[in-house]
Amino acid sequence: MYSNPPCTGAWIAAKMLSNQELLNGYENEIKQVAGKFSKIREGFYDLMKEMVPERSWKYIKEHNGPYFYIKLTGKERETLERDYHIYLSVEGSLSTVFN
Repeated sequence: MYSNPPCTGAWIAAKMLSNQELLNGYENEIKQVAGKFSKIREGFYDLMKEMVPERSWKYIKEHNGPYFYIKLTGKERETLERDYHIYLSVEGSLSTVFN
């Protein structure tokens, strides 16, 4: 027996792409979300630059999207978790998706 995914997502995408008003609203929302991610990365960059000024944190601002990787030692990662409640994966992935 075979199963096909529902076509709801394709129907919504087709509806939005064919209606200029909906498309403009969607593009505005995407820009707002991207701006939020950028602002969070900028704040984190400022925090890290203040905490560890001898290191280059420039790469943090160069990432795009909701996640970025941060180059920290295990001890540095533990300090962020304990003192600032900033949680990273073992690989150093940090999510900018906050409420």
